[in-house]
Amino acid sequence: MAKPEWDVVTLGTGAAGLVAGHIAGGLGLRTACIEADRVGGECSWTGCVPSKALLHVADRVHRIRRGIPGVELETDGLDASGALEHVRRITRDMGGELTADALAAKGMELVEARGTLLPESQPVADAAGRGLAARCVLIATGSRPKIPPVPGLADLPYRTNQTLFDLDQPPGSMVILGAGPIGIEMAQAFNRLGTRVTVVDRGSEILAQDDPEHARWLREILQAEGVEFLLGSNIVRARLLDGWPALVHEDETGERVVAGEQLLVAAGREPNTAGLGLDEAGIEHSPRGVEVDDLLRTTRRGIYAVGDVNGRWPFSHMAEYESTIATSHALFGLRRKASYRDGGWCTFTDPEVASCGINAAEAEHRGLAYGVHRWGFDSDDRARVDGQAVGEVKVVADPRTGRLLGAQIIGPRAGEAIQEYILALGRRIPVHALAQTVHVYPTVSVTAQRASQMWMRDRLQVGWTSRLARQYLALRGFGRGG
Repeated sequence: MAKPEWDVVTLGTGAAGLVAGHIAGGLGLRTACIEADRVGGECSWTGCVPSKALLHVADRVHRIRRGIPGVELETDGLDASGALEHVRRITRDMGGELTADALAAKGMELVEARGTLLPESQPVADAAGRGLAARCVLIATGSRPKIPPVPGLADLPYRTNQTLFDLDQPPGSMVILGAGPIGIEMAQAFNRLGTRVTVVDRGSEILAQDDPEHARWLREILQAEGVEFLLGSNIVRARLLDGWPALVHEDETGERVVAGEQLLVAAGREPNTAGLGLDEAGIEHSPRGVEVDDLLRTTRRGIYAVGDVNGRWPFSHMAEYESTIATSHALFGLRRKASYRDGGWCTFTDPEVASCGINAAEAEHRGLAYGVHRWGFDSDDRARVDGQAVGEVKVVADPRTGRLLGAQIIGPRAGEAIQEYILALGRRIPVHALAQTVHVYPTVSVTAQRASQMWMRDRLQVGWTSRLARQYLALRGFGRGG
């Protein structure tokens, strides 16, 4: 048996790997982080950072073209050709901070190699012939773009999020295969930068995991901006058309062909499990990811799998969450189980679409007692002043107890506003407590309070609660007139 010279070894230095490394290294434990590519993972280099930088630029271009109330602007000379170079510069600046020296300062040794697991009974990770025997190993290798088995697609020049930001400038036209968060964010960004965008998806609506009403609302906004959607399409093959990548698809009208200068494949993610030696190490896995229990333990003692690689909840913030659970168990024996009930997510379009818990359709499907309570941003003073009075907050709660089931927001800074409801879900705070919490005025967060107050209004207006309230008021002399 190899001697455990290391306390913690991570395979991967994305969000999950770095969080584990920070915890262990900060406690003075011998910590090694194995990385075959760039420190920071996909989110830092080809995901969250560059995509949000591009969305930011596109939003500014859109606002300038739309105009500023009371201000005359000359917008004919706008040139967005340098947008992608700006994105690369931002990405390099932020990613460049994640150096071996920076990790060493936090107690982590960076091992630049491709890591695999060895079959020894002691957890051992191998990096280019260097066996790293550890007390615990965290598999945190993330995920990669999923390429659908469309005939002919492999022969075409297509892009994924890993190569999209290498473009010199926004193309004249782009076809996006996939109407999930990545595809929809990039559809709006490139459309606002002057690209003619067509989104193709087999589903009947965009953002299949989000509230159906909000997904439809966002699609209509994007259509008004110029994005074309070909939904409900069965893609039968891919080919070149006059030198451009093209998709041949079938819908209710028959067979159609759509082509563009660039083809972006944004059809989902799949875990990075290949080449890890999982079978040799006796670790169960499937195409969905590495099998783990609620403490993120694999089927090998001392080895955990966190983040996208386990296929549970493919978001960077959830990877960090899982990493804290796995590391706390490995180091201290804490048995805090991973819970996804209070997790949330956001698609960073304009307006943003955010969600946590379950929506009304899911509550209906589960047979739960629920009520839906809304408040629109068109009734929020700050949103109206800022010219962002589009969208709503929707609260789904038990009509009797006020137990929060979920919340969905479409509107400005929805990703920020949803945090209030994520906290409420996690701490089991009832809706009426949110309604009675003082919110600073004027802020868009007041809209979240107003939506919660709708639960109280609805309860006072119907059923026994209404009768009891009216009887009490009558006893105190109210409502008698004169």
